[in-house]
Amino acid sequence: MTKSIYDQLNASGTVAKQRTVDTFSGDQIDFTQWSTSGDFGFNLANYGSSEFYNGGGVILKWYNANPVAGREGVLAYDNKRQFSPTNFVWIMNCKWTGTRTSGVSRFGIKRYSDGTFNGGGVAGATLGSDNAKISAYTTNETGGQISVVASTIDVDNVYHNYKGARSGSAYTLLIDGVTSVTETNGYLPVNASQPFLYCYNNDTTHHSLNCNYLEVYNT
Repeated sequence: MTKSIYDQLNASGTVAKQRTVDTFSGDQIDFTQWSTSGDFGFNLANYGSSEFYNGGGVILKWYNANPVAGREGVLAYDNKRQFSPTNFVWIMNCKWTGTRTSGVSRFGIKRYSDGTFNGGGVAGATLGSDNAKISAYTTNETGGQISVVASTIDVDNVYHNYKGARSGSAYTLLIDGVTSVTETNGYLPVNASQPFLYCYNNDTTHHSLNCNYLEVYNT
């Protein structure tokens, strides 16, 4: 059987150099591209809403005025796994609102489109979950091994620009353009992945995640 031109030019199993960009603008989330799971609401904060003046983009937040403990929300790429686990870059402009001892937010790329992230092949960043510092969060899918490596930047409730990049065995997390963490312990994804945004209420306090720019591409 004749191989495609791409297969002739690249090693078997190589993920094509695809790219996705989303500024989360417009009237509603593009559900032909994104899927949601969990208990949160997923809204776009654009003109005409108070959240627009706080950065806009997409908001993951418990949907009513009385938060419930143990609830989560995941926005992911509907299991369209277009991105290499070994040669990728993701860039996200995000703001987490919450208390680090009673909630958590994570984002980056991972294998699955639901909340199964602890052993699900993640290369991302984590805020909260009692970590005082913004941290790199990585797992390998096969063994459920997890690594959390802290940066020197405190967890806060303001926008930061995050960039996760992997080339071979090293995963690097940059925060506001500065290399903050380099992860080389091997707890890294092993399968093609998709972008995701995640937020969790550990108690009855509102926690939310805003993202107004997302880009992921293969290198």
